[in-house]
Amino acid sequence: MFYFIILEDNKEFNDSIYRLLDSYIIQNKLNYKISRFYEYNNELQSIINNDRYYKIYIFDIELPNESGIHIATKIRDFDLTSLIILLTAHKDKYKNEM
Repeated sequence: MFYFIILEDNKEFNDSIYRLLDSYIIQNKLNYKISRFYEYNNELQSIINNDRYYKIYIFDIELPNESGIHIATKIRDFDLTSLIILLTAHKDKYKNEM
């Protein structure tokens, strides 16, 4: 099973990512779960700490209470195999950090 975790504080973008994933996954008949977050919180940390599923994280870089880059670093301290995708509308600001 694929477990997608969306972390995007903008509701419109969060919804768009969800719809895109859901549509693609349904078309390809994959077994999946999607969790959506608007900020880093204890529930998200619980998911990060759970090694039951292969996870695909889709994070915004700029978030209200924590940087997506910092959260990705926390994930890598615990999980070396899950995929992390970082998104931003501010590519020039972060181009040297990737």
